[in-house]
Amino acid sequence: MTQKKKKMNISFLMATCAIVAIMIGTGLFVEVRAGLDGLLSSFMPKDQVAIPLPADSGNEKTSKVVPILMYHHLLPEADIIANKFTTNGAIISTKAFQEQMQYLKDNGYQTLFWKEACAYLEQGRPLPAKSVVITFDDGYESNYIYAYPILKELGLKATINVVVKSSEMEPAERPAFDSKKLSHLSFDQMREMVESGVVSIQSHTYDGHREIYTGPGQETEPFLLVREHNHTLQKLETEDEYRIRIADDLRKAKVVLERELGEEVVCLAYPYGKFNTQVQEAMIATGYKYAVTVRSGYAETGKNMLTLPRITIGPKDDIRSFANKINPGK
Repeated sequence: MTQKKKKMNISFLMATCAIVAIMIGTGLFVEVRAGLDGLLSSFMPKDQVAIPLPADSGNEKTSKVVPILMYHHLLPEADIIANKFTTNGAIISTKAFQEQMQYLKDNGYQTLFWKEACAYLEQGRPLPAKSVVITFDDGYESNYIYAYPILKELGLKATINVVVKSSEMEPAERPAFDSKKLSHLSFDQMREMVESGVVSIQSHTYDGHREIYTGPGQETEPFLLVREHNHTLQKLETEDEYRIRIADDLRKAKVVLERELGEEVVCLAYPYGKFNTQVQEAMIATGYKYAVTVRSGYAETGKNMLTLPRITIGPKDDIRSFANKINPGK
């Protein structure tokens, strides 16, 4: 190499070092490096740059939406007819439920516990394709008598949102299941289902699934939404008393369920699907992270985790209707 070329290379090197030093001093180097890193990452396989999904999500196809199905009460068709429940939109036949669950199984759907699905949604991660969340509200004993054996046989998961006081009020020595009555789950039944790995138990409040007086007359509104009027004292509770009452209810439901079942409770199904700012503040303060309404729609990543919509499954849904409802692409 000639002396002239050596001098040119040394000059070029010194100039380059000077430029880099200036870039580092101004922070420009960091910005350029970040841009280069982003450009390089765009050429990398996606599984090397994305946050890894949990191990149970091996599906290559993913989705940003998930249907959260809402059920309540199940009975054999003969009992529905005999008990004149044919106009009750919250009761479906065990045959229909069996067919729907079999459809999920046969068509490769993956059922997730409600709080599992929310872990994806909250972090903005795509869910496994064909994910479905099955929920039951109120905690009726029929969930144990009829739904649980079907779920267990097919290896499907469901979440039951219970009104805790209703279960505490059930007698210690339970009579045989009676299709004419709305009996609720016992803690022993809940414990068995949770331990099976098939069912998760979450909250539908402690004693908040009812209406209360709002004034001296007979006007009522949902327990969680309004200040209560005490007819005996002829007094309306203060705003602070109202906030304390609803927070105490939500806290008690969580404490009792976690003590009895050993499962973390972070999900709330709003009674009647209704809520307000005070309810959501009480939820957050007492350790809840997710809530569902009765508004129709699919749960999506990036949306409010305290106002998740659901898909109602009723007695008029045949298998074609069911298939359409669980398919966000329809």
